[in-house]
Amino acid sequence: MKRIFVLMLVLVSGLLMVGCEESNGTTLRTVSMFGGTDPNTDAYQALIKEFENESGWTVDDSSNSSNEDWKASVIADFKSGNEPDVLQFFTGATADPIVSTGKVVSIADIRKEYPDYAKNISPATMGTHSVPTTGFVEGLYVNTTFFTTTELQAYLAKDNWTWDEFLDINQKLIAANAEVDGFNPIAFSATEPHYWIEHILLGSLGIDFAKNMPKAADITANHAWTKALLLLNQLDPYMSQEETADAMKSNFHATGKSAMYLDGSWYAGNIAKEDQAGHLADVDNVKVFPFPSIPESLGGTGEHYLQAGFTTGFYISKKAWDNEEKREMAIKFIETMTSTAALTEFAKVGGVPADNNVVIATQTNLQKQLNALPAKVDGTVMPLSDLSKAGTFAKLVEYADSFVKGNSEAAVTGIKAYLNEQV
Repeated sequence: MKRIFVLMLVLVSGLLMVGCEESNGTTLRTVSMFGGTDPNTDAYQALIKEFENESGWTVDDSSNSSNEDWKASVIADFKSGNEPDVLQFFTGATADPIVSTGKVVSIADIRKEYPDYAKNISPATMGTHSVPTTGFVEGLYVNTTFFTTTELQAYLAKDNWTWDEFLDINQKLIAANAEVDGFNPIAFSATEPHYWIEHILLGSLGIDFAKNMPKAADITANHAWTKALLLLNQLDPYMSQEETADAMKSNFHATGKSAMYLDGSWYAGNIAKEDQAGHLADVDNVKVFPFPSIPESLGGTGEHYLQAGFTTGFYISKKAWDNEEKREMAIKFIETMTSTAALTEFAKVGGVPADNNVVIATQTNLQKQLNALPAKVDGTVMPLSDLSKAGTFAKLVEYADSFVKGNSEAAVTGIKAYLNEQV
């Protein structure tokens, strides 16, 4: 009897110890786009450490810079049952495979049990299932040190440019910077061309073009979509054509080899805050402009548009929600990442904070310019990649080289492949 009693004590003690280990040492699996070369990475990792110290939990984080491959891998993990507990991901159509299938928990359901969840976030920016951090605008970053002639400097005084002016700027930049080894006016890579694809379509087809997509069968070499994307061929002589996205970005902000680069407001965090020598970029010698307007003579609208919005946020997976311990920690993790203090740190890098209580005393002139972009355009809209069916925008990206090199036959094939996925 004593042996049985002792054995029971040992078993109970073991179970208690296991319970304590699970409670104090349970791991929360997270995924975000605050990784790789993203300028928010350092602040995000510091917040993870803060969460770990306060909660006693370990965070197994698999963050990386976002691109079409990364988006596809996240969705694939959900489909295979390998989803994280918490993820920062895109909203809209991109998130449909995880939202429509009930793989993540809605804000409404969360607030039934946690009524004060993310209450600091502006209601206008909240997703149906996600909590945003910062919003964005996209624009053309310009290193003004390359604009050395009187004619080029006159362009810097304007609020925006037309397509013809943009071509003229590129030609003049080539002539004015002939002595700069390896110089190309535009930093570009076919591995990350989506900003150019989206903006050239938007400027050519108008702000509502994604709402009225043509049928794939209607696409020919003379179709408006094809003509729009082949306009990129006019920029081919001025593009750096880097093999990697990192090299493309480095050409603008690190090595002084390119004068212009198209990206979102988050990119501003990569640009040095201290004065740089020569043609190296810093926050005082960089300006930002809206994408040039496409004239009616080239099939455009003649207006300037801006891609902007709150298109990402933190989600809690249904799998984590159904685990009571992880549910509590997932809530605390997201509230750590979206607190007023956290959003202040993220907004210092760039972007419009989703919390109206955020005040940035040390905002740079470049960040102020980014925030002022909406006043310089005729309308704003979400990017085509967010308005497309999840994972399908990659079809256009695959054919970026065809657009830039002016291969109309391949361009038609790529556009048809994309449009077939929108049905």
